[in-house]
Amino acid sequence: MNKFTRLILGSTLTMLSACALATGSVVLDNQHPGQEQRFENISTLLQLVTDPALPQDIWWPAAVIAAVPPTNKAELDKRLVLARLAACQADASPTQAAMLQSVISQLQNIKVVDRLFAPLDPDIIRTSLAGGDVPLQGEYKLYTGVRPSTLKIMGAVNKPGPVMWQPATPISDYLDDQERLSGADRSTVTVIHPDGHTTTESVAYWNNLYNEASPGSIVWVGFTPCATDASGKSLQDDIISLLTRRVPD
Repeated sequence: MNKFTRLILGSTLTMLSACALATGSVVLDNQHPGQEQRFENISTLLQLVTDPALPQDIWWPAAVIAAVPPTNKAELDKRLVLARLAACQADASPTQAAMLQSVISQLQNIKVVDRLFAPLDPDIIRTSLAGGDVPLQGEYKLYTGVRPSTLKIMGAVNKPGPVMWQPATPISDYLDDQERLSGADRSTVTVIHPDGHTTTESVAYWNNLYNEASPGSIVWVGFTPCATDASGKSLQDDIISLLTRRVPD
């Protein structure tokens, strides 16, 4: 093999390696054990979500794609939030300590991942004017499911958990059967929508506005910060950030 041939061969291999590195490998988690699918050489989100091998009943508004790094930063953030809540609980009154324990238990049961915040609905990606088709490089996991029939109430309430979603129903109606725990915010809630974006909604009798939540949402009832410094006031923002990175039920 002469020098020129070796040069051409080396350049070709380098180009092939670069192409391989510029694509992603995606594992599908569709909530059915034993049905794992792997998609190789995926270069963009649109290529992934339009792959004919995907299940046809995916509800894209609640789908989540996450990078699979060596360290799950979202899980580390969750541990830090739980530790901060436990520290608040140690100095709280008995009633507030009970509320904080409820919040801790709720957050312990959610799975959070390093979510890629990008639209996954194929139609939205195709029509986006802001570069909706995101390149994929490395390892990813795609979490999918069918359209949910519930939304979830979380936070400083006595009966946290899923409730049946009802069309044309204001958010405040879902809270009618809930008793607010000590320190709970009684005038507003934060809605974490399935795609990860959040809105603050008024729900008290004196400021109630008609707003609905889509199925699969979380309605978060916040509480009085346990500390007056910046760290205490940011705790609930960090909790909401965790909830935006949850894996759908």
